[in-house]
Amino acid sequence: MLDHVVEKCPNGVDTYLGREFSDQSVALSGGEAQSVALARAFYKDSPIVLFDEPTAALDPIREREIYRRLNDFCHGKTAAFVSHRMGSTSFCNKILVFEEGKLIEQGDHAALMEARGVYYDMFEKQSCYYR
Repeated sequence: MLDHVVEKCPNGVDTYLGREFSDQSVALSGGEAQSVALARAFYKDSPIVLFDEPTAALDPIREREIYRRLNDFCHGKTAAFVSHRMGSTSFCNKILVFEEGKLIEQGDHAALMEARGVYYDMFEKQSCYYR
């Protein structure tokens, strides 16, 4: 998935990423940097994983691919996923909705949609752009 990034690196996987480290390093686009960060998380195989807007810089096709594989990757792990993109929450086992620092709703996507509360309103407002 990251072959195109490695191909442009003069020292392959041993190339520094980000101009902060070396003049010979490679500057990545936002989407490439996010893809590398996700790949590192997948490779590390930690029992606890925290995703904070993990696909914000990715195009919709790449985002769909990440979400398609996320359940397999997170199987047997404790995973927390922070997102304001409501379309990315529907696959989560448990969704927590916060407002002004307080937990106001929780449940899975179907239950929260049925409750027609804040989650429902946010989901409907964002999904109208995709219809």
